[in-house]
Amino acid sequence: GMISGYFGGVVDAVIMRLVDIQMSIPSLALALMLAAVLSPSFSTVVIVVVVSYWTWYARIIRSEILSLKERDYVALAKVAGCSTAVIFARHLLPNILNTIFVLATLQIGQVIIFEASLSFLGLGIQMPDVSWGLMLADARNHITTAWWAITMPGIAIMLTCLSSNLIGDWLRDTFDPKRRGDPQKKTAGSYYDAIDTAVAGVQVCEHLKRLAPLMDRVTAVRSVHHEVIDEHAAATNRMH
Repeated sequence: GMISGYFGGVVDAVIMRLVDIQMSIPSLALALMLAAVLSPSFSTVVIVVVVSYWTWYARIIRSEILSLKERDYVALAKVAGCSTAVIFARHLLPNILNTIFVLATLQIGQVIIFEASLSFLGLGIQMPDVSWGLMLADARNHITTAWWAITMPGIAIMLTCLSSNLIGDWLRDTFDPKRRGDPQKKTAGSYYDAIDTAVAGVQVCEHLKRLAPLMDRVTAVRSVHHEVIDEHAAATNRMH
Protein backbone atom coordinates (compact mmCIF):
# COMPACT_ATOMS: atom_id res chain seq x y z
CA GLY A 1 0.00 0.00 0.00
CA MET A 2 2.81 2.45 0.81
CA ILE A 3 4.66 1.64 -2.40
CA SER A 4 1.49 1.91 -4.48
CA GLY A 5 0.41 5.23 -3.00
CA TYR A 6 3.85 6.84 -2.97
CA PHE A 7 5.12 5.97 -6.45
CA GLY A 8 1.77 5.92 -8.31
CA GLY A 9 1.68 5.46 -12.06
CA VAL A 10 2.36 1.97 -13.39
CA VAL A 11 3.39 0.64 -9.97
CA ASP A 12 0.08 1.77 -8.47
CA ALA A 13 -1.93 0.30 -11.35
CA VAL A 14 -0.20 -3.10 -11.17
CA ILE A 15 -0.54 -3.43 -7.39
CA MET A 16 -4.19 -2.34 -7.39
CA ARG A 17 -5.03 -4.83 -10.15
CA LEU A 18 -3.44 -7.58 -8.06
CA VAL A 19 -5.58 -6.44 -5.16
CA ASP A 20 -8.71 -6.58 -7.31
CA ILE A 21 -7.85 -10.07 -8.54
CA GLN A 22 -7.20 -11.37 -5.03
CA MET A 23 -10.39 -9.82 -3.61
CA SER A 24 -12.42 -11.49 -6.35
CA ILE A 25 -11.37 -14.94 -5.06
CA PRO A 26 -13.43 -16.24 -2.08
CA SER A 27 -11.31 -16.86 1.01
CA LEU A 28 -12.57 -20.41 1.55
CA ALA A 29 -11.95 -21.31 -2.08
CA LEU A 30 -8.41 -19.97 -1.70
CA ALA A 31 -8.01 -22.02 1.48
CA LEU A 32 -9.17 -25.18 -0.29
CA MET A 33 -6.70 -24.56 -3.08
CA LEU A 34 -3.81 -23.99 -0.68
CA ALA A 35 -4.81 -27.02 1.40
CA ALA A 36 -4.62 -29.15 -1.75
CA VAL A 37 -1.06 -27.93 -2.31
CA LEU A 38 0.09 -27.67 1.31
CA SER A 39 -0.67 -30.01 4.19
CA PRO A 40 -3.15 -28.66 6.78
CA SER A 41 -1.12 -27.05 9.57
CA PHE A 42 -0.60 -23.85 11.50
CA SER A 43 1.70 -22.55 8.76
CA THR A 44 -1.03 -23.13 6.17
CA VAL A 45 -3.49 -21.12 8.28
CA VAL A 46 -1.01 -18.24 8.56
CA ILE A 47 -0.41 -18.23 4.81
CA VAL A 48 -4.12 -18.30 4.02
CA VAL A 49 -4.89 -15.48 6.48
CA VAL A 50 -2.08 -13.28 5.13
CA VAL A 51 -3.05 -13.86 1.51
CA SER A 52 -6.74 -13.25 2.29
CA TYR A 53 -6.45 -10.06 4.33
CA TRP A 54 -3.44 -8.15 2.98
CA THR A 55 -5.63 -6.45 0.37
CA TRP A 56 -7.62 -4.55 3.02
CA TYR A 57 -4.44 -3.06 4.45
CA ALA A 58 -3.08 -2.28 0.99
CA ARG A 59 -6.16 -0.28 -0.03
CA ILE A 60 -6.49 1.71 3.19
CA ILE A 61 -2.77 2.46 3.53
CA ARG A 62 -2.62 3.51 -0.12
CA SER A 63 -5.37 6.07 0.45
CA GLU A 64 -3.50 7.41 3.51
CA ILE A 65 -0.21 7.69 1.61
CA LEU A 66 -1.86 9.50 -1.29
CA SER A 67 -2.75 12.27 1.17
CA LEU A 68 0.44 12.22 3.25
CA LYS A 69 2.87 12.40 0.32
CA GLU A 70 1.51 15.85 -0.60
CA ARG A 71 2.36 17.31 2.81
CA ASP A 72 5.05 19.95 3.17
CA TYR A 73 7.33 17.88 5.41
CA VAL A 74 7.57 15.15 2.75
CA ALA A 75 8.46 17.74 0.11
CA LEU A 76 11.08 19.23 2.43
CA ALA A 77 12.52 15.76 3.07
CA LYS A 78 12.88 15.25 -0.69
CA VAL A 79 14.58 18.64 -1.05
CA ALA A 80 16.94 17.76 1.82
CA GLY A 81 18.05 14.68 -0.13
CA CYS A 82 16.43 11.99 2.04
CA SER A 83 16.15 8.60 0.39
CA THR A 84 12.84 6.87 -0.21
CA ALA A 85 13.54 4.40 2.61
CA VAL A 86 14.16 7.25 5.07
CA ILE A 87 10.97 9.04 3.98
CA PHE A 88 9.01 5.82 4.43
CA ALA A 89 10.50 5.02 7.84
CA ARG A 90 10.62 8.49 9.43
CA HIS A 91 7.87 10.52 7.77
CA LEU A 92 5.16 8.21 6.36
CA LEU A 93 5.09 5.07 8.51
CA PRO A 94 4.70 6.87 11.89
CA ASN A 95 1.65 8.70 10.50
CA ILE A 96 -0.16 5.53 9.42
CA LEU A 97 0.58 3.35 12.46
CA ASN A 98 -2.66 4.46 14.13
CA THR A 99 -4.66 3.36 11.09
CA ILE A 100 -2.85 0.01 10.99
CA PHE A 101 -3.45 -0.65 14.69
CA VAL A 102 -7.15 0.20 14.46
CA LEU A 103 -7.68 -1.93 11.34
CA ALA A 104 -5.77 -4.86 12.84
CA THR A 105 -7.81 -4.71 16.04
CA LEU A 106 -11.09 -4.58 14.13
CA GLN A 107 -10.10 -7.61 12.04
CA ILE A 108 -9.04 -9.83 14.95
CA GLY A 109 -12.59 -11.17 15.24
CA GLN A 110 -12.80 -11.90 11.52
CA VAL A 111 -9.49 -13.74 11.58
CA ILE A 112 -10.54 -15.82 14.60
CA ILE A 113 -13.78 -16.88 12.89
CA PHE A 114 -11.91 -17.56 9.65
CA GLU A 115 -9.33 -19.75 11.43
CA ALA A 116 -12.06 -21.57 13.35
CA SER A 117 -13.88 -22.26 10.07
CA LEU A 118 -10.73 -23.70 8.47
CA SER A 119 -10.01 -25.90 11.49
CA PHE A 120 -13.64 -27.04 11.65
CA LEU A 121 -13.44 -28.15 8.01
CA GLY A 122 -10.16 -29.94 8.65
CA LEU A 123 -8.09 -27.50 6.59
CA GLY A 124 -6.44 -25.65 9.45
CA ILE A 125 -4.79 -26.59 12.72
CA GLN A 126 -4.59 -30.33 13.37
CA MET A 127 -4.27 -32.47 16.49
CA PRO A 128 -2.49 -32.42 18.91
CA ASP A 129 -2.55 -28.61 18.59
CA VAL A 130 -5.52 -26.80 20.10
CA SER A 131 -8.05 -24.69 18.21
CA TRP A 132 -11.59 -23.59 18.95
CA GLY A 133 -12.69 -24.71 15.50
CA LEU A 134 -11.10 -28.09 16.07
CA MET A 135 -12.89 -28.38 19.43
CA LEU A 136 -16.20 -27.62 17.70
CA ALA A 137 -15.51 -30.27 15.08
CA ASP A 138 -14.70 -32.91 17.72
CA ALA A 139 -17.78 -32.08 19.83
CA ARG A 140 -20.37 -32.00 17.05
CA ASN A 141 -20.97 -35.76 17.35
CA HIS A 142 -21.73 -35.41 21.08
CA ILE A 143 -24.03 -32.39 20.96
CA THR A 144 -26.99 -34.34 22.40
CA THR A 145 -25.08 -35.95 25.26
CA ALA A 146 -22.49 -33.27 26.07
CA TRP A 147 -23.87 -29.96 24.89
CA TRP A 148 -21.30 -27.98 26.87
CA ALA A 149 -18.47 -29.42 24.79
CA ILE A 150 -19.66 -27.52 21.72
CA THR A 151 -21.25 -24.57 23.53
CA MET A 152 -18.21 -23.37 25.47
CA PRO A 153 -15.87 -23.00 22.46
CA GLY A 154 -18.63 -21.14 20.63
CA ILE A 155 -19.12 -18.76 23.58
CA ALA A 156 -15.35 -18.24 23.77
CA ILE A 157 -15.22 -17.32 20.07
CA MET A 158 -18.18 -14.97 20.47
CA LEU A 159 -16.77 -13.16 23.53
CA THR A 160 -13.30 -12.83 22.00
CA CYS A 161 -14.66 -11.41 18.74
CA LEU A 162 -16.96 -9.03 20.62
CA SER A 163 -14.11 -7.81 22.83
CA SER A 164 -11.79 -7.21 19.89
CA ASN A 165 -14.50 -5.30 18.04
CA LEU A 166 -15.19 -3.11 21.08
CA ILE A 167 -11.48 -2.41 21.49
CA GLY A 168 -11.23 -1.59 17.79
CA ASP A 169 -14.17 0.82 18.02
CA TRP A 170 -12.58 2.48 21.06
CA LEU A 171 -9.24 2.87 19.28
CA ARG A 172 -10.97 4.29 16.21
CA ASP A 173 -12.86 6.85 18.32
CA THR A 174 -9.71 7.69 20.28
CA PHE A 175 -7.59 8.33 17.19
CA ASP A 176 -10.42 10.22 15.45
CA PRO A 177 -11.69 12.80 18.00
CA LYS A 178 -13.95 14.52 15.47
CA ARG A 179 -16.29 11.56 15.12
CA ARG A 180 -19.92 12.61 15.24
CA GLY A 181 -22.58 11.44 17.65
CA ASP A 182 -20.49 11.53 20.87
CA PRO A 183 -20.48 14.75 22.94
CA GLN A 184 -17.05 13.94 24.28
CA LYS A 185 -15.70 13.52 20.76
CA LYS A 186 -17.45 16.75 19.73
CA THR A 187 -15.75 18.54 22.64
CA ALA A 188 -12.40 17.22 21.52
CA GLY A 189 -13.20 18.24 17.96
CA SER A 190 -14.15 21.73 19.16
CA TYR A 191 -10.84 21.86 21.00
CA TYR A 192 -8.95 21.15 17.80
CA ASP A 193 -11.11 23.65 15.93
CA ALA A 194 -10.21 26.25 18.54
CA ILE A 195 -6.53 25.48 18.00
CA ASP A 196 -6.96 25.91 14.25
CA THR A 197 -8.74 29.23 14.83
CA ALA A 198 -5.94 30.41 17.11
CA VAL A 199 -3.34 29.47 14.52
CA ALA A 200 -5.30 31.36 11.86
CA GLY A 201 -5.45 34.35 14.21
CA VAL A 202 -1.69 34.27 14.68
CA GLN A 203 -1.23 34.17 10.93
CA VAL A 204 -3.53 37.19 10.55
CA CYS A 205 -1.50 39.04 13.17
CA GLU A 206 1.67 38.26 11.25
CA HIS A 207 0.13 39.67 8.08
CA LEU A 208 -0.99 42.77 9.97
CA LYS A 209 2.54 43.27 11.23
CA ARG A 210 3.77 43.19 7.66
CA LEU A 211 1.12 45.74 6.71
CA ALA A 212 2.01 48.07 9.60
CA PRO A 213 4.56 50.18 7.63
CA LEU A 214 2.06 50.61 4.81
CA MET A 215 -0.63 51.67 7.29
CA ASP A 216 1.79 54.22 8.76
CA ARG A 217 2.38 55.67 5.31
CA VAL A 218 -1.36 55.83 4.67
CA THR A 219 -1.84 57.64 7.98
CA ALA A 220 0.91 60.12 7.12
CA VAL A 221 -0.61 60.81 3.70
CA ARG A 222 -4.03 61.34 5.28
CA SER A 223 -2.60 63.81 7.81
CA VAL A 224 -0.85 65.75 5.03
CA HIS A 225 -4.09 65.75 3.09
CA HIS A 226 -5.97 67.19 6.07
CA GLU A 227 -3.28 69.87 6.50
CA VAL A 228 -3.62 70.87 2.87
CA ILE A 229 -7.40 71.10 3.23
CA ASP A 230 -7.04 73.24 6.36
CA GLU A 231 -4.58 75.60 4.66
CA HIS A 232 -6.88 75.89 1.67
CA ALA A 233 -9.80 76.74 3.94
CA ALA A 234 -7.71 79.34 5.79
CA ALA A 235 -6.62 80.95 2.52
CA THR A 236 -10.19 81.06 1.33
CA ASN A 237 -11.26 82.82 4.53
CA ARG A 238 -8.50 85.43 4.19
CA MET A 239 -9.58 86.18 0.62
CA HIS A 240 -13.13 86.79 1.82
